[in-house]
Amino acid sequence: MIMMNRRSLNGISLFGSLLMGVGFQFKNSRQLRFLDRLSYLCRIVLIPVLVLFFVNCSYSQTLIVKWDFPNNPDDSVSDGGIPANTGKYIGTRGGAGSPAFGYAGFTTRCAGAQQWANGAMVKCWQVEFSTASYSQLTIRSKNKSFQPSDFGPRDWLVQYRIGTGGSWTTFANFDIKNGNHWDSLTTTPLPAPCNNQASLYIRWLMASNEPTQGSGDVDNTAYNFIDDIIVMSGCSIPTVAANPVAQTVCPFKPITPIVITNQNNISGTTFSWTRDNTAILTGIAASGTSNPIAGTLNSTSPQVFVTTTFTITASAGGCTSTTTATVTVGDNTPPVFLVTPSPVHFCVEDIVHAFWNFAGDITPVRPDWHTFYAGGTVFDLSPATFSDDCTAAGALILHWRIDLVGGSVITGTGQVSLYPSNIIFPLGTSTITYWLEDQSGNLTQVNKRPVRLVIVHARPDITRNF
Repeated sequence: MIMMNRRSLNGISLFGSLLMGVGFQFKNSRQLRFLDRLSYLCRIVLIPVLVLFFVNCSYSQTLIVKWDFPNNPDDSVSDGGIPANTGKYIGTRGGAGSPAFGYAGFTTRCAGAQQWANGAMVKCWQVEFSTASYSQLTIRSKNKSFQPSDFGPRDWLVQYRIGTGGSWTTFANFDIKNGNHWDSLTTTPLPAPCNNQASLYIRWLMASNEPTQGSGDVDNTAYNFIDDIIVMSGCSIPTVAANPVAQTVCPFKPITPIVITNQNNISGTTFSWTRDNTAILTGIAASGTSNPIAGTLNSTSPQVFVTTTFTITASAGGCTSTTTATVTVGDNTPPVFLVTPSPVHFCVEDIVHAFWNFAGDITPVRPDWHTFYAGGTVFDLSPATFSDDCTAAGALILHWRIDLVGGSVITGTGQVSLYPSNIIFPLGTSTITYWLEDQSGNLTQVNKRPVRLVIVHARPDITRNF
């Protein structure tokens, strides 16, 4: 059926009016009769041509496959369609007779077969073809039953099946009302599951044993003919792919850009995308049209691995397809030290003033400690000795704890040289324990935290030698 909108019809009418009006000024009855004949000529010749012009400019379909048997005799092989359907066959199933292809069809030849007795819900015509990359599918066909007395099968179901492992689903039915006359499966939409399938089966299933005319049941001498099987598509599905399909990244680090492609190169294809888990994973919008998809995902729970799924849609001419790509964000690996710091040795403070007293000692009391002055760098560690899988060495946070002889504890963050006060190390061995924290909050494991020994040595004894 040709469908035209009001704008198209108005355009045709205006064109016809202008054509008839240009250059003519009618003054007498002969000229008026000429105008009438010219108007008639426009109606029967010009307007149909213009209708075809407008229709062809605004409506386009793709032939998926057809069996219309143009040759005499013909065969079971498909007679047109997309390349994937070259060499597809039509046949009978369920015990119906083998088809022949020299019978007179609706226009040229057709396929015909006998042996339809007791065929209800068993015997059928069947085809298989591909609809990969196509949607908005329709199908039509013509059937005729014939037998010299009671004619052939009357009632038919039309069913589809996806691949060899699917189940049959009815989507249409028709009956052949009169024997030896062609009846049609009119143009019928194929259900959405039939779209974009590598292998789609269609069968015309005998629904009852009732003949088109007469009494009794269909017998094996009856014929059924099938012709003009036409499958069309309203548009090509733009196949969409994403690369990489999956990736795992550190929090606060850029993802590997997700590149979107249209693999079957459908003209005018556009892309859009959405993603989930936007409350936990932030930094990239919840939806967009950018290609590639890029940016940095931050996590409110960086030590827990959380996945966001990008659902990517390709659109072209009203047809769409989707694919997905996933990005998993998380970091639960603690930072480590590449080397263990060496011990540091100090002597106790020097005795600045010493006086001999005849009691046999030196005064004042010996200072048995060492003073570490604020700003000293002897306890600092080089970031080159830090390592983490997600956080750069220079961005790792250094923590430390000093356990002094006698039980006192001092803690700090950053290099020890940043501690604002002097530290008094008593005589003996104190320790400094270090650990790191990365951007995700992971801390160096306790059993992998290096310990530096700080040893304060006593001064040598002074003895009198008389």
